[in-house]
Amino acid sequence: MAEEKAKKPLHKKWRFRVIVFIFVCWILNSLAKDWSTTTSSVQAPAQQTEEKVDVVQERINRINELYAEESSFDKVEVIWNNSIAIVFKELPDLWIEDEIDSITRWQAMNLSKEVNGVASVKTYIWWEAQMFCTATKWTVNDCSDYR
Repeated sequence: MAEEKAKKPLHKKWRFRVIVFIFVCWILNSLAKDWSTTTSSVQAPAQQTEEKVDVVQERINRINELYAEESSFDKVEVIWNNSIAIVFKELPDLWIEDEIDSITRWQAMNLSKEVNGVASVKTYIWWEAQMFCTATKWTVNDCSDYR
């Protein structure tokens, strides 16, 4: 009878080692892709927030220019993200052909288009709320009249 050849354990066979090596490389590659996707998605919102702040500031600058000669106009402030407050000292003169509700609606529509999302505008007379409108991408969603 011929001597039986001793079988090598599975972990010592070269085919097994190659398969394990390929499997480990595949897992590491998957983890590296997940990590790079996670870090890029973490950085993206910060850039978007900065862009939106710049857009909101541009809208504020345009409102300031629009109402610069209006004696009843006081200022524009950011209330929170994508939301601004327009403050008048008294009811605006009719030469601008707008009333508080149309001013608020129009500015909310414009701001929502510029930030490419939801925006809101609140109009005050001496910090007494008059009107509040929200808009989404150029469409006024809701307005509340506080008068």
